[in-house]
Amino acid sequence: MKLFGIKALTLALSLSLAPMALAETAASGTNQLSQETMRPGHPRPRPPRRALWECASRNLRGQHFVARDRIRQWAQQRAQDKCMRNSRVCRPLGCRAF
Repeated sequence: MKLFGIKALTLALSLSLAPMALAETAASGTNQLSQETMRPGHPRPRPPRRALWECASRNLRGQHFVARDRIRQWAQQRAQDKCMRNSRVCRPLGCRAF
């Protein structure tokens, strides 16, 4: 058809290639952003440290056994293990965070 000339054909081709060009510029822009935020010679910031937990267990004689760890369940289990090494019956007293 004569209605669609060369200008219309070039416009249609440029519109079909436009999303690919935008994707390339967007990808290069994100790479530049990530390189700007990471300065060479400077390590990334460390994640925040977990709280230190102190847990205690008590046997029937009234002796207290204490254990500390960064994970509460592990500290509680270690306190129970310490208590069980010295007696047969142990009860957890609880945990607190530092």
